[in-house]
Amino acid sequence: NSQAAYRLAEVQYKILSDLDAALYLYEQTYQHANSKNLLIDAGVGIINILIGKGDLDLAKKKCMKLIKENPNIFTFKIKYSQILFYQGSFNEASKELKDLTQNLEINDPNFNDILEVLSIMSIFNENQSEFTTFSKAQHNLQQNKRIGALKNLESILNSDKEIIADMCKYQSAWLYYLQGDLSNSKKQLNSIKNNTIYKELSHIFNAEILDYIENDISKAIDNYLKFLDLYPQSIYYDDIRLRL
Repeated sequence: NSQAAYRLAEVQYKILSDLDAALYLYEQTYQHANSKNLLIDAGVGIINILIGKGDLDLAKKKCMKLIKENPNIFTFKIKYSQILFYQGSFNEASKELKDLTQNLEINDPNFNDILEVLSIMSIFNENQSEFTTFSKAQHNLQQNKRIGALKNLESILNSDKEIIADMCKYQSAWLYYLQGDLSNSKKQLNSIKNNTIYKELSHIFNAEILDYIENDISKAIDNYLKFLDLYPQSIYYDDIRLRL
């Protein structure tokens, strides 16, 4: 039963972390899928396993095969762009993503995600060597390798381009938080001094640590009030005001 095989593959992958067993089951599901949605889910599962294993070349080759067999399924083309991104292939990934936006409806749930990735990539237009390092960090995150991601991010924390440095500091702060290292998380947040969106986000992050993690309500209130004073035009203004 292809549906049962897919559900078991999900258990092997997401709960037991048995990538080889999951890959076999995803492949069986793909071969015997009795619906388009199941075929797509199984194909994505195969690609995610290969990405997780770190074999981006094989993932790319397999994705191209899936696209050839299913030329009208955009999900596989999106996964192909994701692989190019992880490989640090700036020009190829950018072209593929732009082509996708030309063929997707604006109300497609993937449309805004693709625009967001293109927006991030545009930051690296003149810093493609740093993009390669950044893309490796994102691949590390896909593999759940936070330490590897932190090491790659830390190598470009002092980028000459302020927005790149601040973005990497903010992401590093988030990873340290996930690791339970609040000291280094705050250190990274407080090091964001440039007038970029990440300075605004770091202010919120600091306040939420005080609010939700450390339960220091007095300091949290002070930080929220300061945010409202500093960023009256922020898209987060109403959310912060309601929390306050």
